Amino acid sequence: METIKTLHDLESIKKSEVWDNDGLTYLEFKKKLAPNYFIVWRDISLGYLALITSILTYIYIINNYPKLALALIPVFPIFFGYIIAFLHLFIHEAAHYNIARNRTANDILCNILLCSIIGLNIKSYRIIHWDHHRNLGETNDSEHSYFDPLNLRFLLESLLGYKAIKVILNRKAKTDNKPSDKSTSGSDLFMFLTGLIVNMSIVVVSFSYDYWQLSLAWIGGVFIFFPFFGALRQLLEHRDELADNDTDYSKV
Repeated sequence: METIKTLHDLESIKKSEVWDNDGLTYLEFKKKLAPNYFIVWRDISLGYLALITSILTYIYIINNYPKLALALIPVFPIFFGYIIAFLHLFIHEAAHYNIARNRTANDILCNILLCSIIGLNIKSYRIIHWDHHRNLGETNDSEHSYFDPLNLRFLLESLLGYKAIKVILNRKAKTDNKPSDKSTSGSDLFMFLTGLIVNMSIVVVSFSYDYWQLSLAWIGGVFIFFPFFGALRQLLEHRDELADNDTDYSKV
């Protein structure tokens, strides 16, 4: 097999040694970065608009084209899962305090408008995510879906919910091992129950109005395609294209 050589060893380059044509260093440039809250909330609003539009579109199809609605049961979960995964990206921004100027407001808005749909507490997620930044590429990385190669096994584990279960158990283990953050356990339970109520309400209300197709599509979107898109995004973002598919990076 031909060995592919990299042109640069970026790991050895210090951030203080990177600058632009005007002499501005990377670290100085980074300090000037600031969130654009208008764009943040514009995009969150567009995400919810897309989600609501998808739901209403499917209801229209169910009412007017019942046979087509049956055929689209496998399709709309993809839409729902993708849009929820898009909204989930802003939970990441909230973990860095980038959705509101005030940190308390940042967390409250995130829990109400973003985390409630998936039963997550932003404070607990922040613990996990900062460990991810500290240990990126290491065996103890707290977010490590990218350790696995993009193959049939990855696709099946993602689509069958196995990876989602692993992520949930890993997050619980990480937060349980942080004694200084035990105070978040009550909020974690509250947000988990909130997410359960939100999703059960959508499923039950849809079913009660005889939109059982929508109920099935929502379940598929939340429990199958949302975790799939989340795992796939992380793999594409973090896994080296030269990574060996036969190497277990959780041990090496």
